[in-house]
Amino acid sequence: MPTRDLARARTLIASQSPMLPIPRPVDLAVWIGLGLFCASSLLVGLRLLLLWRKTGQAPELLVALALLGIGPLGFGLTVASSSMAAHWPDTADAVWASAAMALNLGAASVYLFSQRVFLPSSRLAAAVVWLIVALLVACWLAELLVNGFHAEHSAGAPIRVSDWLRTGALLWGAWQAAVFYRVLLRRRSYGLVDDQVMRRMLHWAIALGGAGLSSGIDAATKLGVEAALDYPALTLLNASAGTSAAIFLYLAFRPGADLNQKASPELTSHESKLHS
Repeated sequence: MPTRDLARARTLIASQSPMLPIPRPVDLAVWIGLGLFCASSLLVGLRLLLLWRKTGQAPELLVALALLGIGPLGFGLTVASSSMAAHWPDTADAVWASAAMALNLGAASVYLFSQRVFLPSSRLAAAVVWLIVALLVACWLAELLVNGFHAEHSAGAPIRVSDWLRTGALLWGAWQAAVFYRVLLRRRSYGLVDDQVMRRMLHWAIALGGAGLSSGIDAATKLGVEAALDYPALTLLNASAGTSAAIFLYLAFRPGADLNQKASPELTSHESKLHS
């Protein structure tokens, strides 16, 4: 998802380079995609929180925290911080710190969910995931202690490492969901899985993949290629990835009998037994 540095870079380029303006339709596509993703994340995240209150299952809670942390809280607070920077810089820094915390919480939840559901018996996967969670915490603390989340210094190493760890959470989660989808395809012939479960799993994989692609594009802008997002093709790719993530996220968790009667099939570790 685009972050505060991306918004600042785009504003700077637009103000100082009148020969390289972003076409308005492209800008509109970006904001539509991001708005849809935040709205979809908020809707699904709240629904899963309500489902978690009924089931008490950790996977529902982890996905809810992931969606709310990365979507409306992470991106929403990032946008709010950018809008405050000119007039209330101290408040903007505090809001940006909160946004970074929400984004890292969301990424950690994706890692934990993917390991718990898709690789529940792998001690190596569990150890690596908890190490990454610790790195996310360390990056946030390092940014706070070294730079204080000040706007002019918030593109340092801790932020960049966090960006790639968050991108890794989404892409790894998409890969694990895709692998599990192939397992479901093989088991369908035995009558162990219905088509609705398979469709939800596929949609979840595509949603994470789209979000991961968008996150990766954003992370790449902090490697000294900020102006790249001023090329309409790359900007549209970012917007398309965000829009696809929003659509398939809703499809993965749209209301249905299987969600109303019990925990979502793809959110229960019980389904991971199909790997065996």
